[in-house]
Amino acid sequence: MLSLLLLTLGTPLASAGGAGFVSVSASVSSGAEKISGVVNLADAGASGSVKVLYGTSASLGSASSAIVVTGDSAGSAKFAISLSGLIKSPYFYKVQLTSSGGNASTGLLTFVVPGLMSVDGYALPGGGKELVSVVVSSTGNATSTLAYGLTSTYGSTAPAATAVPSTGIATVNTTLSGLQPNTVYHLQATVVTNAGTFVSKDHTFTTGKAPYWHSAQTIDPGALLRSVSCAVADGFCGAIDGEGRYLTSSSMGSTWTSPVTYTTRPDLAPALSVSCVSASFCAATDSSLHVVRFNSAGIIATDTVTDTYNETVSCASATYCMTVDYNSGAHVFNGSTWTTLPGTRPESLYQVYTSCVSSAFCVAVSPTENPSYGERDAYIYNGVTWANKLVATDGWGLSSISCVSSKFCVAVGDGGPYIYDGTTWTRSNVRWPATYASESYLPPMGVVSCVSTSFCMAVSPAGAALVYDGTTWKSVPFPLPSGATVSSVSCASRSFCVALDGTSHAFLFGA
Repeated sequence: MLSLLLLTLGTPLASAGGAGFVSVSASVSSGAEKISGVVNLADAGASGSVKVLYGTSASLGSASSAIVVTGDSAGSAKFAISLSGLIKSPYFYKVQLTSSGGNASTGLLTFVVPGLMSVDGYALPGGGKELVSVVVSSTGNATSTLAYGLTSTYGSTAPAATAVPSTGIATVNTTLSGLQPNTVYHLQATVVTNAGTFVSKDHTFTTGKAPYWHSAQTIDPGALLRSVSCAVADGFCGAIDGEGRYLTSSSMGSTWTSPVTYTTRPDLAPALSVSCVSASFCAATDSSLHVVRFNSAGIIATDTVTDTYNETVSCASATYCMTVDYNSGAHVFNGSTWTTLPGTRPESLYQVYTSCVSSAFCVAVSPTENPSYGERDAYIYNGVTWANKLVATDGWGLSSISCVSSKFCVAVGDGGPYIYDGTTWTRSNVRWPATYASESYLPPMGVVSCVSTSFCMAVSPAGAALVYDGTTWKSVPFPLPSGATVSSVSCASRSFCVALDGTSHAFLFGA
């Protein structure tokens, strides 16, 4: 059965004697790949030979045996040459004629032997995710459906995916999620093309390791690292220390630049908070009157924002940041200038932490423990006014806040993590590491960072780390050195976070 017919008529190169090609075609069917056509030998009864040069690249590399052809009364002769041992692939070929009436050769022509060329799996960061790439030789669209599972009986099927061929090759990529990390899986691909349906053999692949907290790396010798921020946009990270200096990493936290001083009086105005939205924009407070803007190339500007101490800064974009000062004044940045918001909300708070997702949604919390001052509340800014919502009904303060939208935030403090759904705050039931099982109280949750509604990382000062998967909190080991205290954490994805220990160390969460 003919599965593909590709006519490849080219302009033949004829000799001065008139010999040349009238037509050339490639017919491809299972087990019978054939190049055929008609040549002009110039004279009746003249003879010559025809052969095919072919290969999977334009350099060819293989040649058929030559066959003898004899001209009819008009000097024309038909030829057909079978090619064997071909693989599923696009092919290049030329047909050459040698005759007493002259020699000729076609230009470079092509045909496709349709079918599956390869099926490969590539572990994706984060563990439990795999990119499966199915490569098909085809002249039409290719639609691939994957069956996969822990055995060769599979059990799961991925949604079909389609790719358009380029130069005879279609690459269909499918991402499999929810797999067990560091596990062998079986896989079979079924591909439908205009040449028929092709089913692969059983393939196996091993998923990547689950991400974990790596051992401490010294990035700022002798310093006290205070805050880190890693951008969801590109994984760029900025960190600041107590000497009023910043460091950056453009390599997913594996290497860091040398510290750069951004405040002239670190003894009076040490760094407190940093927020990065990309390698092009970060902002950091100096606990005095200033916010410095910097990027991967250096300092952009130092802005005088307020007449009292700045505490925290959060940027939703390069054109919107908020900082809250020691007197509970809030100030916003519009991309060029800072403006003080009217009113004094969030009132009566100090050591304030904020999280902004847009110019119309920011949340501020405080870790202090005097309920009469409102420290059990989260203060929510809607772009016009502040409103407070009770969070910690047990009276404990809140030490960190991370929002991914106006419908999802997580605040943590001595009372554990609290989740905001756009209307109410709900305290989570968490499972703590065994080292805390004998405690009669929950250890303080120091810092939290969320990248989606299904991934947050919270770490206590003592190094009790918890991951939120959208439903529950699960403990993950954290290699905190003895005597150290976790001061900050920031995640750019579910497989990349950076934490600081308040001294000179950074910790990388990844595979």
